Amino acid sequence: MKSVTAHMCDRVLFSYMSDHACVQGVSEVSDGAVCVFLEGHQIPLIVQKSDGGFGYASTDMAAIKHRIFTEKADWIVYVTDVG
Repeated sequence: MKSVTAHMCDRVLFSYMSDHACVQGVSEVSDGAVCVFLEGHQIPLIVQKSDGGFGYASTDMAAIKHRIFTEKADWIVYVTDVG
């Protein structure tokens, strides 16, 4: 089984995730940042920061996408904190 760390995902993949979220209609631009607002949550998931940078949420999503579509993972265990 191959292991891909979040750090192996590059800026192109992050940009793809941001663009894909916009195209799919699940995100919106808020104060210059690409965000996904979830029902029942006051704080959005920030896909791309207003300065063009990417945070941990983008890194995590890009890593999951890479594992599913590139590495063809049979299963993934993904653990997060409540933050």
